[in-house]
Amino acid sequence: MGCEKDPTIQSPAKHLKIEVFLKNLQVPWGMAFLPNGDFLFCQRDGQIDLMKNNSRDYNMIMFRTVQTSEGGLLGLAIDPNFNSNHYVYIY
Repeated sequence: MGCEKDPTIQSPAKHLKIEVFLKNLQVPWGMAFLPNGDFLFCQRDGQIDLMKNNSRDYNMIMFRTVQTSEGGLLGLAIDPNFNSNHYVYIY
């Protein structure tokens, strides 16, 4: 049952808007915004995708099979000094 059809779920604030902007993902898991507004997200099977700022399209930038049983790629983090070193940590 989706939230939009469940009358018992109340929005915590009237000004919030819930919007689905990506569909047909396998098991989306972690996400992070880059300083320029681009959006990185990962899926448990090991796929990392990049969505450019102000776009609805995304491109796979890395895939490495890491899913075993209930484990897999859990998340990603942007280094605080990303603008100078361009490090993204995956775990």
